[in-house]
Amino acid sequence: MRKEQAVLYVLCSAGMIATLSQLVFLPSVAAIREELSATTFEVSMAIALYSFALAVAQLFYGPMVDRWKPKTILLVGLSVFTLSSLGIFFSMSIEAIIAFRIVQALGAASVGVCGNAIITEMFSGVERDKSISVFQMFHSIGAAVGPAVGATVELVGSWRYSFLILTGCIFLVILVLASALPEGRMVSTFSFKGAIRLLHRPNLVYLCLSAAGTSFVIQSFHTSLGFLFADHLHIEASWTGYVFMTIPLGVATGSTISRKLLQVWSREKIVKLGLIALTVFSGTFVGLVYSFSGVHVVAALVPNLYLVGISLGIIFSVVTAILVNWFVDLRGTALSMLFFSRHLFGTIGPLSTGFVIGLGNVPLAYLLIFLVAVSAWPLFNAGVRAERRGKA
Repeated sequence: MRKEQAVLYVLCSAGMIATLSQLVFLPSVAAIREELSATTFEVSMAIALYSFALAVAQLFYGPMVDRWKPKTILLVGLSVFTLSSLGIFFSMSIEAIIAFRIVQALGAASVGVCGNAIITEMFSGVERDKSISVFQMFHSIGAAVGPAVGATVELVGSWRYSFLILTGCIFLVILVLASALPEGRMVSTFSFKGAIRLLHRPNLVYLCLSAAGTSFVIQSFHTSLGFLFADHLHIEASWTGYVFMTIPLGVATGSTISRKLLQVWSREKIVKLGLIALTVFSGTFVGLVYSFSGVHVVAALVPNLYLVGISLGIIFSVVTAILVNWFVDLRGTALSMLFFSRHLFGTIGPLSTGFVIGLGNVPLAYLLIFLVAVSAWPLFNAGVRAERRGKA
């Protein structure tokens, strides 16, 4: 294995752990509430504020990458992540956990922007696009195993040990990356005027809105599943928790498919394929939810969820590759806008569908998800047309 490939997989491991840290918390919310005598709202704040901090931090890391070496920024961010994870392990109050979770998110946010920026320096052409796809696949693996890791650790010990394990793993990653990552170049291309002009570029706006729509879809699918089983299908079996792994595993598969397609198709054509598939499979899911009820429909819903995940996996990494190719000079700022849009709508999605579910209509929530999925297609096409007009 070439040194660059080995370093890539260590970098991808950082992305996997950062994603895992967001979800490893979920199986332990009841235990944390009981141990620290906290309210449900306080524990929910630890989850919501993590997502909010993760989104806002993207806006700062992008310009920083356009001014300084992404390796330095990444190592500082991972160090912040390590110390805050250790802080959560020792926390004795919910207020301390909330504070450390916010700091943890600020550190974890460095991985997405800096990781993609480093990959664009290490690789070029199709090899770069494939490497970005691998980076996305590792994020999906983290999302898939995060809840399982949290549940397993709590089963054999205390929820606190999840964060001690995170601390140890990231510390090892830091040691490897500090010595193995190339120093990279000092870009120094950031300027406020350039950033403002970039934000007025219609190709960036449309691309980010399309990506935001797909993030709305995946997060809403995730958070609504529990209510689908409990409130609509009236299934309370413990095995339903494993269904949450279906979409992330599908995303990982889709990332692998996209790497194969990059050898024969253009980036834009691959994303269009993924968006068409997303529209079809999210539509069939809505049809199943509206048409059937009871445990037997799960046999059709689970493979459908996997196909939704594959569709999203085809899209995610290739959209990032498109953005890096379109915006070379201010790639960090452009990446920060992409990730900010994804995280923001990844938060808005569950809130919106949760409100609809609260009204007592679970199928309507999935219809909303489908409509957002449909909207991602014309938004992406508008971005491609705007890019072509800009080159003309």
